[in-house]
Amino acid sequence: MLVDGRRAGLTAHRDCGDQRVFYRTEIDEAHAGQGLAAQLVQQALTEVRALGWAFTQCAAGTDLVRGRSSGPSAPR
Repeated sequence: MLVDGRRAGLTAHRDCGDQRVFYRTEIDEAHAGQGLAAQLVQQALTEVRALGWAFTQCAAGTDLVRGRSSGPSAPR
């Protein structure tokens, strides 16, 4: 997800057959509290549903409902 041309958030996933497995969902701290996580997750799940696929999360700390990650941040 980009805000003003800069990365503000991301979801990372792997496709396994007709299932998309999300293992990371992250919003940069500078954009926290702006509702971007909900938008990011909604967009990702809309894409999965359009494919007719199922989705799941696989890592502790990834919360697709709230779009938060409590895991370590990606290198910047």
